[in-house]
Amino acid sequence: MFALLAQAADQQQSPFGAFGLLVPAALFFVIFYFIVMRPQARQQNVHKTFLEKLGKGDEVVTSGGVVGKVDRVAGDLVFVEVANALWKRVMRRETTAASATQALQTLDSLPLQIHPSQPLLPLAFELAARFGRTVYDSLYLAVALLRHCPVVTADGVLYRALEQTVLRSHVLWVADVP
Repeated sequence: MFALLAQAADQQQSPFGAFGLLVPAALFFVIFYFIVMRPQARQQNVHKTFLEKLGKGDEVVTSGGVVGKVDRVAGDLVFVEVANALWKRVMRRETTAASATQALQTLDSLPLQIHPSQPLLPLAFELAARFGRTVYDSLYLAVALLRHCPVVTADGVLYRALEQTVLRSHVLWVADVP
């Protein structure tokens, strides 16, 4: 009986011999390399080169939609804002948690001048009460007013609410960034 099983096994051998299982595995690895690993490595190299070339006055757009010139100015809520935008992208399966974590580490490495929110709260509260905006949004407006620069936003509600006010010169729609 064992002799019959051995003969049946001999008749069903792969045309590749002992390497029969290695060919599909190698083919899978090659496909995986060209579809996943190589493009990701290219993207990381491009991103690294981009960060190395960043200088004062350069315009940047983050994956969270934050657009601006590298002037090293931001409110301290920028970290929460970017982290929340990345969280939303992870929840919508637009990116991975690992990529989001890497983006947050990149944000930490940018040379930003951070404006603490506490000293800005009286102005932010005044702006919020006067223009019917949240204190959260008004903190960005307060930084913009103090630094004499616009807030670049992709928040349509905020933009439309302020475009007909005296603050219109301090609010810039993300698509209108020169």
